[in-house]
Order: sequence, then structure tokens, then C-alpha cells
Amino acid sequence: MKTDRLFIFIVIGLLVVGAVSTAARAEEPALSLSRAIQMAIENNPALGESTENEKGAEYARQSAKAEFFPTLSADYAFTALADDPYMIPGGQGARSQIAHDNQYHWGLTLVQPLFTGHAISSRYEIAKLNLAIKEKEKAQTELDIVRGVKSAYYRLLLNQKLLVVADEAIETLTSHEKDAQLFFDHGIIRRNDLLRANVALADAIQSRERSRADVDAARADLNRWLATDINAGTRIEAIDDVACADCDLGSLIERGLKNRPQLQAMALARETLENTIKLEKSAYYPEVAAVGAYWQDGDSPAANDNDYGNDHNASFSLQATWTLFDANKTRSRVSQAKSAKKAYDARIRNTEDLVRLEIKRAYLDLGVAENNIQTAKVAFSQAEENLRITRLGYRREAATSTEVLDARTDLTQAETNYYQALYGYLDALAALERAIGQGPAIEQGPNPAS
Repeated sequence: MKTDRLFIFIVIGLLVVGAVSTAARAEEPALSLSRAIQMAIENNPALGESTENEKGAEYARQSAKAEFFPTLSADYAFTALADDPYMIPGGQGARSQIAHDNQYHWGLTLVQPLFTGHAISSRYEIAKLNLAIKEKEKAQTELDIVRGVKSAYYRLLLNQKLLVVADEAIETLTSHEKDAQLFFDHGIIRRNDLLRANVALADAIQSRERSRADVDAARADLNRWLATDINAGTRIEAIDDVACADCDLGSLIERGLKNRPQLQAMALARETLENTIKLEKSAYYPEVAAVGAYWQDGDSPAANDNDYGNDHNASFSLQATWTLFDANKTRSRVSQAKSAKKAYDARIRNTEDLVRLEIKRAYLDLGVAENNIQTAKVAFSQAEENLRITRLGYRREAATSTEVLDARTDLTQAETNYYQALYGYLDALAALERAIGQGPAIEQGPNPAS
């Protein structure tokens, strides 16, 4: 009996916890666009990759900087000889031992580069530029993420609206089917008119299923950008109104060429190629270094006992190395670096042209969407009125079933066109902002749908 009561209490507890959990999920606020962008920037793995690449470039810069400073190395050696080393003065007479048979040596060497033909400085400048490039690439990745989140967000909003349109169509066609069934039962219409209403309703139901799947797919895509479970039931805030962008194509292109992180990264990469030419030319010059050394030699592991010579010593020297002939290897490498720079200059010009084209295309798409919003809104209103009048006429036997179905189809298309224009405008605006390399920095004007 006690076991049964315990089991009942456990079941009730689980039900209560489940209900509370469900209620908590239901009360979760809808996700705003700004919050969605923030979540994506914090969690998206593409930005994490860019961050790690930036860290790696910083480590490379630190490594290149270290080449300016001296290096200290140590060495230790032990040598065991089979016989005592000796010498015979003048080639005759008694042998004279000159060293121990067990020899220990350790030493320290300090090397400070003095001149390398600008090789070290060039490598350091290249490392600094590579770090700056990674920073620009990270900024470009952020722009791409913002663009992707906005596009997914607007696509989800559009598909949600289209699902509402599909539900409205089913509601209208269900009501019309009832009217048609009533008219058919009273012998007012023919059977094929009733069948046409049945088929139209069935088609609308199938379209709604497609719309539901489109909503789920759009939500999964948004979840992917947010780096969350793609099956999460993410809710987003509605956007039913937009403000017109007030912008000039010439100024947009100018801003894009100046602010686009992609082009900024390419300009920095061009500088690295200039430093690469310097680096290759450094082989024309000698390398000079100051070398300081200290060592000890002896017959013990500490190398501090030597019966045949001084057990320690130190030295300082200047070393210069100069390659006088390398069969034109250096000249060929310099020419190769110069050709690479010229090729990259052509690549930059081509990319600038593509950016100009991208900005103009986004600008034109924005204008098309802006013009379509007002036109689609008027058509939407007219289609609603047309369906209302046609249904009223049908009930008064002044319109045919075909006219009602056509009016419903026209309204569905008009609603679809309006929402596609509305969210297409927002998507085009997001594309334009990404093209000029900035966030929402375009002047806002009056609502094109007003």
C-alpha cells in the first residue's frame, strides 16, 4: 500500500514538473532580430574559427619579433678516449700527455644579429600585416554572419505569413464548400461546381502542408546560424512594417570601396607582397652578427678541473656571411615576388569591380522591392474587396463558383506578393548593408507601404 502511494506521488510530481517546464517554455519571450544577431556572433563556429586564426597570427607576430633579440644556447659534451692523448716534441723523444682520456665540455653561446639585409624587419612586418589581415577577415566573417541571420530571420517571417495565408485560404474555401454543398442540395448548382470547390479545398490543404514544412525548414536554418539545436522551436518577433532607405548609389559605392573588410584585407595583403620583395632582396646583402661565448673543459662532469690547460675561457667575435654567387637564384626569387605583386594588383582591381557590381545590384533590388511594396499593398486591398463582393454575389446567385475560386486565388497571390515584397525589401536592405561593409548605417526614410 505504501509502495502504491509512493508511486502515485512520483507520477504526480513528474506531471507537475513537466507542466511547469512546459509553461516556462511557453513564456519564453520571442527572439528579436538584434538578439538573434548577438547570439550568432557569440556562438557561431565560423567566428570561432576566425578568432583562433587571429590568435595564431598574433603568435606568429610575437615569434617574428623575437628574431630581433639575441639567442642564448648551451652545449654539453663528454668524450671517452681509448688511450691517453699525447704528443712527441720534435717527432722524437719521450711521449708527453696533453689531455685527459675522459674529457668533459660545456659552453654558452650568445648570438645577436646586427644586420640581415632587412630580412628580420621584413619578416616582422609581414607577420604584423598577417595579423591585421586576420582581423579584417574576422570583421568580414561578422558581416557575413549578420547577413545570414537577417536573411534566415526574414525568411522565417515570410514563411510564417504564407502559412497564415494558407490557413485563411482553407477557411475561405471551407466556407465556400459549405455554400456550394447547400446550393447543390437545393439543385441550384451542378455537381461539377461542387466538385470544383472540393478540389480547390483539397489543393489548399496540400499547400498548407508545404507551407508548414517551409516554416520548419526556415526555423532550422535560423537555428543553424544561432548555433543551437536545429529542431528548437525558436519564436521570433513579428516585423509588419518597414522604413524606406534613403541612399545614393555613388556614395554607397564609395563607402563600400572604403569600408569593406574584404578589400581592406586585400590592401594589407598587397603590403605583405611588397615586404616579400624586400625579404627576397635581403639575400643580396651580408649577414652580420655579434657572438659571445663562454666554455669550460675538464676531466669531471662539472668540467672545472683541467691539468693540461685552462679549464675555462670566453670569447667575443663578429661574424659576417655573404653569398657572392648563387646562379641567379636570388634574382629569380625577387622577380617571382614582383610578378606575384602585379598579379595581386590585378586581382584587387577585379574584386573592386565585383564589389561595385554587388552594391549596384543590391541597390537596384532594394528599389524594386520598395516599389513593389506599395503596388502589392494596393493589389492586396483590391483582392480582399473583390473576394468579399464575389462571395456575397455567389450567395445571392449573382456569381459563379468559378468566380469565387478565382477571387480566392487572386487574394492568395496578392497576399503572397505583398509579403514577398515586404520581407524582400528587408532582405535587400541587409544585402546592401553587407555589400558596403557596414551594419545598419543607411538613412531611414518614410515607410514605403504607407
